[in-house]
Amino acid sequence: MKKASQVILFLILGAGFLFRANEDTSFAEAGASLDRSGTQWSPYLEWSFNNPTHSGNAYDLIATATFTHTSSGEKRTTEMFYDGADTWKLRFTATRSGTWTFTTTSADSDLDGKSGTVTIQANPGEPGFVTNFGNKWGRTGTDEAFVPQFVMYASPESYLNRAGKIDNDLNKWFGEHGFNGLHTIVGCGWFDISENNCQNLSSNNPNPDRETFAALELLITKVYKAGGVVHIWPWGDEQRGMTPTRYGINGTVDKRLQRYISARLGPLPGWTMGYGFDLNEWVTESQLRVWYAYMQDHMGWSHYLGARSEGPNQYEPGVNFPQIYEGLDYASYEQHKPMYDAYVATLAARPGKPAFSEDRFRIRDRGDPKDYDMQETRQGLWASYMAGGVAGIWGNLLGVQIQWDGSVAYPNPEWIKTNALFFEDRFLKDLQRCNSLTDGYCLRGPSNSNFIFYRENTSSIQMDLSKMAGAQPAIAVDAKKAYQEIDVGSLNPQDQTWIAPYKSDWAIAVGAFGNAARQPTFLDVPFEHWAHDEIELLYQQGYIAGCGMDPLLYCPEASMTRAESAVFVERGIHGAGYTPKQPTQTAFADVPLWEWFAKWSNALWEDGYTAGCGTDPLIYCPLQKHTRTEGAVFFLRMLMGSNYVPPAAVGVFSDVPTTFWGAKWIEAAYDAGLIPACETTPDLLFCPDDPLDRAMGAYMMVQAKGLATP
Repeated sequence: MKKASQVILFLILGAGFLFRANEDTSFAEAGASLDRSGTQWSPYLEWSFNNPTHSGNAYDLIATATFTHTSSGEKRTTEMFYDGADTWKLRFTATRSGTWTFTTTSADSDLDGKSGTVTIQANPGEPGFVTNFGNKWGRTGTDEAFVPQFVMYASPESYLNRAGKIDNDLNKWFGEHGFNGLHTIVGCGWFDISENNCQNLSSNNPNPDRETFAALELLITKVYKAGGVVHIWPWGDEQRGMTPTRYGINGTVDKRLQRYISARLGPLPGWTMGYGFDLNEWVTESQLRVWYAYMQDHMGWSHYLGARSEGPNQYEPGVNFPQIYEGLDYASYEQHKPMYDAYVATLAARPGKPAFSEDRFRIRDRGDPKDYDMQETRQGLWASYMAGGVAGIWGNLLGVQIQWDGSVAYPNPEWIKTNALFFEDRFLKDLQRCNSLTDGYCLRGPSNSNFIFYRENTSSIQMDLSKMAGAQPAIAVDAKKAYQEIDVGSLNPQDQTWIAPYKSDWAIAVGAFGNAARQPTFLDVPFEHWAHDEIELLYQQGYIAGCGMDPLLYCPEASMTRAESAVFVERGIHGAGYTPKQPTQTAFADVPLWEWFAKWSNALWEDGYTAGCGTDPLIYCPLQKHTRTEGAVFFLRMLMGSNYVPPAAVGVFSDVPTTFWGAKWIEAAYDAGLIPACETTPDLLFCPDDPLDRAMGAYMMVQAKGLATP
């Protein structure tokens, strides 16, 4: 056992926090420096420019900025966007580390000739923009393949300024279900966030609705930090008036919107866009060609754009796979209940592009033959992976009155989560089908050291591993249960049959894949721990060391004390390497100078971030456990500053009356996305007096400073 002093040392070191710029916003006053520093891929950098002399429609004013990477010569040209009053903004995401310079150009003198230097540090492990590896989806930055599995989400009006809602929804859809993307549809919400139907708009020359964009960028950045992707349908169908035809496809209004999307959302990684649905009824190949070229020419960063073709709805061997326009970034089809053979044919039709089965796969009670049930949902997900990776959109609409409200929770979320956990770090970009090696389905890596086998309704799987590169470890997973690995042992390179403990749908991974090839950093924070990414980020950056060693531990469920929180907040304010000076006189009667936390609590007092826990005499209660309410106060002040006072409470949580002293802090922290609710059904609860554990402390610190998790 380690000495108490060693454990305390780890607690002190473990409480550090990295301070990073996030969406750096400042008005470019005359003579002010426009130089910035940041990290590759995320967070994006932002500049604000004051332009009081403009005239005419502000959304039609053009101002561009060209960023040039000094070493490689790579250039990124993007536009400013109007953000209300006299403000224009400029955003930039660095695709390379090193030095970039930029210069702006505009016919408007207030926005012309601005220049600066941007210094970018590398950001290892951070995902970048969506890309492809042949017909597999991938991400720049990590250079890894993935299969986008989107869940139907609501329209922008429902998540505008609701960071807490998005956080809770991400916990539900990513954490509990295992999806890795959200699908949102906008329609004429582009011009009025509360209106989908363009025929109902009063203006014949509308401008982009900035509230819609505020909602979308909040969603995109939240999903990105959670490791996922947002898929946007900008339009719907003509019958519902969810198209730009009233204003002319690629006409003045439409191109104004396209420029605004490109300028405001273009620099943000982590989203794709499909033109809409029922496209064959209202858009032509030539119109899509113009839209695609105009968008990609203005965005500065390539985002994968597509358009769903009419079919084939039902797959039959030998059927053609047409596209409305072949020049788009991914192949998209309206397929009804595709399974393995359909997915294989989909990928084979255009082997150089990733594929998207872009109908919505919905559990409904309409009696429609294309509707899914829970079993078909599970089987469809496995089929899309084992075929080679086809993206999909999924939703459970049982009991949902309006489909634009999005999906409700699935009856068996663990089935979806098992699929996601099995393929996490196992869906390699060079996997190829190898069904000749099995009596089920097979994927194999080119070096013959990685195999994935899958077979349904079986008690055995035959695996020809005779060409495998030496003995390899193997695990099996029951696809019909919550994720649990069964150790198959070390398999030799030979043709063999694995006998399952009982009949079910079985998946076997042979070889060292991702997480299977490495151990978690902290023994008590496994990869599937809900706060693993936040804790891992802080550790990899050198800002936490844990609560014990040999083995290395973090103690995620241990309650944070007020002494520990002082270290968290102080390093969150001043930087990871910060250590305050030892005081000569303590501010608190219950904090002796010889205690390790004396300098931290004293610094917190001097910086104005605490009023202590009692007066006459002034005391800090250093060993008292923090509650979730107190955590809301501390981390809000870290986010907003020591003088921040939130607005009055309105009664968001059933267990937090508005008369409670911490109600306004709780609601403000929830709205800012710092801390999720503790329960969401049947009532929204906060559990204000529950202890704040170290895992939630790590999560809140990452949120407060806008750090991007691995």
